Amino acid sequence: MKKILLLVVAALMAGHVFAQEIQNPEAKNAGNAAYKAKNYTEAYTQWDAYLKANNYNDAACCYNAATAANKAKMYNEALAYYDKAIAAKYKLASAYSAKAKVYKAQGDDAKYIAEIEAAMKAVPNNPTLEKMYATHYLLAGQAAQKANKLADAEAAYEKVVGMTNRGYKSQGLTVLAQMYFNNGIKVQEAATKVMNTDKEKFEAGKAEALAAYNKALDYCMQAISASNTNTDATELKKQIDTAIANLNK
Repeated sequence: MKKILLLVVAALMAGHVFAQEIQNPEAKNAGNAAYKAKNYTEAYTQWDAYLKANNYNDAACCYNAATAANKAKMYNEALAYYDKAIAAKYKLASAYSAKAKVYKAQGDDAKYIAEIEAAMKAVPNNPTLEKMYATHYLLAGQAAQKANKLADAEAAYEKVVGMTNRGYKSQGLTVLAQMYFNNGIKVQEAATKVMNTDKEKFEAGKAEALAAYNKALDYCMQAISASNTNTDATELKKQIDTAIANLNK
């Protein structure tokens, strides 16, 4: 009886091992060949078949399937497989950044930046993710600034200032300083035009320009403090100091 029981256990174990064997390896090989030939749609199709046959238990192939789908502009399929790679923690930073870029390709900036923010929490201090985050908000700030939406521009730049990376923090502070310095120049030029015709308006404009210059100077000093190698901030400070001195003459 004991011998029969051992035979049954052995048979069950053999069945378990068999169940773990790779299924449909031909499809994986076909996917590899198709990808090498830059036939991304076929690569995705083959890898998808292989992964389904193996219950998606191949994180590397999930990532590759996502990449192939992305290259074939099969964005929904790419997102699904990047999610599987992320869940398996496979090439986590790359999977997150690639997934974010899919949202960017779809024109969904809100999901793009949300994905980057999630990625930065999962993979702190990753240079690629930090660059994507900073670039997004710097460009958003520039667009708002060009549209003369200074509050929106400041909010975008402050996102960069809030980063732990001191280089990007300093860059965010510098663009804020430049924005307020430019605004001060604009206000001062408008005030100068009425200097001899409307003394009250001139003095009000002069005070507004001075306030903008002082705010620019404060941001500039913070930028230099965050990174003493920021030559842009150092040069800008000289210009601001000169503008304040001239205004106070």
